[in-house]
Amino acid sequence: MVINIKEKIKSLIKQALQELGFADFDNMPEFTIEHPGSMAHGDYASNVAMVLAKATKTNPKDLAEKIVEALKRVLPLAKGEAGGGLIEKIEVAGAGFINFKLTPRYFNNTLKNIIANDLNNNFEFSNLYKNEKILVEHSSPNLFKSFHIGHVMNNTIGESITRLARASGAEVAVISYPSDLSLGIAKAVYILLEDGIEKLNTFKTDNEKLNYLGDCYVRGTKAYDDEVVQVRVRQIVKILYESTPGPEMEAYKIGK
Repeated sequence: MVINIKEKIKSLIKQALQELGFADFDNMPEFTIEHPGSMAHGDYASNVAMVLAKATKTNPKDLAEKIVEALKRVLPLAKGEAGGGLIEKIEVAGAGFINFKLTPRYFNNTLKNIIANDLNNNFEFSNLYKNEKILVEHSSPNLFKSFHIGHVMNNTIGESITRLARASGAEVAVISYPSDLSLGIAKAVYILLEDGIEKLNTFKTDNEKLNYLGDCYVRGTKAYDDEVVQVRVRQIVKILYESTPGPEMEAYKIGK
């Protein structure tokens, strides 16, 4: 089974405190073990030194350094996942926080255990977003170009966020808005008109036509660097939004 990392760190801290002479754990002020604000500060951080310093009227940073030294003496005695294979680095930060960086071995073993034993047991599902409603938009394909690796990335990220939110108790709605009218599409229409709409008829298969439209999209983006082209493309955008009859709408409908 996967170990409870917070409880393990708490246990190690108590061992270190015991070595320093803090034995009355029942009357000890409560301290926290949380994720720090930045991953640069490690995987977990504890305010134990600051809490104890206040109660004992000592300097929190000095006490934190003593606790860290005691932890380093305790860790070699803790075998396997209980200590030696758990924590890679312990250091004092700020006014007296103690930061813990976990070992790659711990993460690797945890993932293996989750895959082997806990996937069907709702591993670590939480109620963090219980009663919350979350809307996730991803994918949103564009006309005039086929799906590419960027869309796959958006799908993967969007689906991951969706599953994480649902696993945290949220009611999640997922939407994808196909982009059928935009500046980018107007750029592609511009190239279609420059090449001549009839060029589409020279391609035999739908796949060839789709590749050509994608090429129009790319060429239109490059052409848009020209200020004269920018004026024309913005004119096409207005025509398309207003559905004004003409060659622009004809090219748009054929491409669509």
